[in-house]
Amino acid sequence: KLITILTFLIVTLTTIQATTYYISTSGSDGNAGSSGSPWQHLYYACAHTSSGDIIHVNAGTFTESSQSSLPVGVSIEGVTAGTSIINCRYAGSNAQILVGNPYGTSIVNGNQHIWNITLDGNYPTTSNIFSAILVTYRSNVEIANCVISNFLNSGVEEIAQNGCSYPNTTVCTTGNSIHDCSFRNCSQYYWFSGDHSNRDNADGRAAIRMDTQDGMLIYNNTIDLTQRTAEYTGYAIKGVCGYNKNCKIYNNTITIIPYDGYTYNFAIELWNNRGGMEIYNNVITAAVDISGDCPGITQQKGSSTYSVWVHNNTIGPVTQSSYSRTYGVLNEQSAEYVIIEKNYIKNVWRGIYHPFNDISGKTLSFTNERISYNIFNNVGYYNATDGAGCGIYYATWVADYVCDNVSIDNNVFISASGGQYGII
Repeated sequence: KLITILTFLIVTLTTIQATTYYISTSGSDGNAGSSGSPWQHLYYACAHTSSGDIIHVNAGTFTESSQSSLPVGVSIEGVTAGTSIINCRYAGSNAQILVGNPYGTSIVNGNQHIWNITLDGNYPTTSNIFSAILVTYRSNVEIANCVISNFLNSGVEEIAQNGCSYPNTTVCTTGNSIHDCSFRNCSQYYWFSGDHSNRDNADGRAAIRMDTQDGMLIYNNTIDLTQRTAEYTGYAIKGVCGYNKNCKIYNNTITIIPYDGYTYNFAIELWNNRGGMEIYNNVITAAVDISGDCPGITQQKGSSTYSVWVHNNTIGPVTQSSYSRTYGVLNEQSAEYVIIEKNYIKNVWRGIYHPFNDISGKTLSFTNERISYNIFNNVGYYNATDGAGCGIYYATWVADYVCDNVSIDNNVFISASGGQYGII
């Protein structure tokens, strides 16, 4: 009983101490931060609040040139995304709002949210505002009902580890979510040398980046990347090098500018999946790419019953491209227990593609894969450079390429004009 009473007192005192602070365009950072005496800047509010506090962003348009470093447990709430507007002008090496420590080594429970704000990076007029929000080494962070537009590189980045030199999948952030947000014009394809003939000498950024996440939810978002030329447009959702597990991407509408032959025709790209990854009920105008792409790394199911389950999506451009290399789903490198079912895949050169990339000394294998109940409509069209496409493709003519216990059943193939093959 004594323990229960003490716990109640601690929780009660914490609740009493939590405060809502306000920022207003007519406020001053010399004020008290109350509703009647609001501060003016978000970065100042972040530096003067503590766990349990809420920063309320009043209606109006704010200009922020300094980075806002959001403390653990502090949340940001606007009135609505259309009225609480932040013009982002922080030109540092990461995001306008920093949630966590980019140089951290351990996971911290954030228990916080960012709701109902608009973040605008003013690209291309202002070309050096990199991204809106970076969440790193922090769990249980919710980003909801926000509008994120016009950033050079990316919208929201959620990472616990950066790079491909691990995996250490015991170091994952948990419980993070991005939902009911709108992303527009915030993903870049960056060419390192200016040589656009080699798409591998570049890096595709993303509206949403997710690396080393466990149980992350991305749902009910609208991602529109049609404002730049395709040659300079990145991806909608990207996990490279990934190592994500138990995450769900669902009920999103993703529109990518039509493919132009220069970059990769990907909307979602997830590498080195560690099990329980689910992509469903999305409408996507470009490809879903899942991959065990780092040398020696395979997509694995872990403790789940599947590695990646892609189902009930509509995938493919609105109209047929004149280029080859447009795809529905790519299952790259080696994978186990991948399920691709009940998708409507349309207007692409290859519907489901299992490409071969030469990794020295490594046998590529697809084991316990199931492809069922998909509809392939207007697929496999003929391209003068690369010939006819197909519904499903395996590069089984390559040495050290193994398919074991692969099931392809109950699919419907409707060929495009000039198409020749259902399955290769």
